[in-house]
Amino acid sequence: MNDTYGHQTGDEVLVKCSQLIRQRLRNTDQYCRYGGEEFLLLLKDTTVHQAQEVMDDIRSALHAVNVWQSTDEKFAVSFSCGLVELSTYEDIDQAIAHCDQLLYTAKKQGRGRTVLPQGLCNSSELAVSH
Repeated sequence: MNDTYGHQTGDEVLVKCSQLIRQRLRNTDQYCRYGGEEFLLLLKDTTVHQAQEVMDDIRSALHAVNVWQSTDEKFAVSFSCGLVELSTYEDIDQAIAHCDQLLYTAKKQGRGRTVLPQGLCNSSELAVSH
């Protein structure tokens, strides 16, 4: 994003993504920017499949945005994500590491996807493309 449209546009995309996430979270949920363009979301009392619905909703809302204030270029943005259920891990660091692995699997499979751990779905449901 930064290389193609400039840092101001990259920042605008991050702000829009953050706004769309915030609009879809409950008061009990938490999120933070984890790295450059990565966010971590903690959705309390939520199954992986329910979280997938939230991610799909955020992905659809973000993809619908194609006009940006910082550029005359029109483009849509997508994202990939990995989802894990915290209760299946001994500590948060393990959960984040596995979630990060799933994110990179999604990117390798073509981006704009949600990838769940193998044990939570059958192979035909492993990656959902949008």
